[in-house]
Amino acid sequence: MKRFLCLCLALVLMLSCLPGLPVSADDEPLKILAIGNSYSNDTTEYVSRIARGLGIKVEVTSLYYPGCTLKMHVYKYENDIPDYVLFVDGNCDWKYMTLKEVLAAKQYDIITFQQSPSGCQDFSTYYTPENPYLTKLADYVRVQQPNAKFMIHQTWAFCEEACHGGGEYTVVYYDTTADMFKEIEENYRKASALLGNIPIIPFGKAVQTAVDEFGYDPSYQGNPTVYNDLISHMNKTGSYLTGCVFVESIFGVDCRKTSFTDYMKDASLLQEIAHEVVTGEQSTLYENGIRAFGDENGVIIYKDSRPVPENGEVTIPTTLGGKTVTGINKHIYADAYGIQTVYVPQTVRKIDVGALDGLKVVYVKPEPEEKASSFPVLPVCIGGAVLIGGVTMILLIVRLKKRKTAVPTATAQPIPDEKITPSAPTDIKE
Repeated sequence: MKRFLCLCLALVLMLSCLPGLPVSADDEPLKILAIGNSYSNDTTEYVSRIARGLGIKVEVTSLYYPGCTLKMHVYKYENDIPDYVLFVDGNCDWKYMTLKEVLAAKQYDIITFQQSPSGCQDFSTYYTPENPYLTKLADYVRVQQPNAKFMIHQTWAFCEEACHGGGEYTVVYYDTTADMFKEIEENYRKASALLGNIPIIPFGKAVQTAVDEFGYDPSYQGNPTVYNDLISHMNKTGSYLTGCVFVESIFGVDCRKTSFTDYMKDASLLQEIAHEVVTGEQSTLYENGIRAFGDENGVIIYKDSRPVPENGEVTIPTTLGGKTVTGINKHIYADAYGIQTVYVPQTVRKIDVGALDGLKVVYVKPEPEEKASSFPVLPVCIGGAVLIGGVTMILLIVRLKKRKTAVPTATAQPIPDEKITPSAPTDIKE
């Protein structure tokens, strides 16, 4: 046995000394620097682990100073202020550095620029002819990082409470998170154009899509939610979502194939959202404001984002995308207000616990399709008067007589909701 081990060791030593076996450049991780603030920390926390789960090596550094705006970055660069600490792959050593020192320490492959959440909705904080903060910062960085690829690091709308004036540091007023994100999205589009239409990493769009279409609560106190506090930081769920967006945007890979989930029960859903936002490919169904998931039996409605009518009554469709609606997810009306009554088709056989709590539920039979008449009525004009053709009139009379003598058929009527409960939709009495 000893002899065998010695032979193996000798073989290893011989191979290590052979020429022509250099370490591949591919073994070096791609290096990314995010110039931003705590929002950059949120989006970079999981990136290296998600990428590793896809067999990709990457080192992500977040340049951190609390609430740092583009203006502040420029000022700190020009005055060599050692205010920054670095979060590398989510870990911080709390060594304070200047921006110049950070840029001189190593060459980065990709560098992203992000505005502070306190000014992201106001484009004058990015650029004016008198104060070109973004372009000036990019020029400074380019001097020390001539080969780096630049990208725009899009941020997200505040949580619902902060949008309504309850932010911890920044006071804004919007009716919805979607209203705030529209302004943010447009400002980052302009920022990209200023730097030569560089790529935008759509973190904010992913967060908004999760809220608007997939049932994540816009409140930081919601369940489920992507927000962590009144500063609208991402929680672990939000960081995983934005990490998937980062990986797909940088490497062009399918984040749904990563082996890293951090044991999150909704990891696959977050991957789906990120993949759809980055690529535009939909593996789920989105039709008329309703998000649904299909299976071999039909579709399950995940989120209904349609406007609520004034009477508070909403009707769940019988079909979506040509498939029968068979189920309702608990998130369907997670952040909807004003709903009083929900009309549910009897095709629905599964309703998650809590999905329709507090709402009046009425089960209805699908409306029968009306058959088109095979006897057209043709008007005949005689002397300016409109008369009905003789043959057509006779046919109509025959049909009317048949209707009077025919046995009446039952029409579809709503089943009284007190006879059926949402927890047992299969016990419907005909």
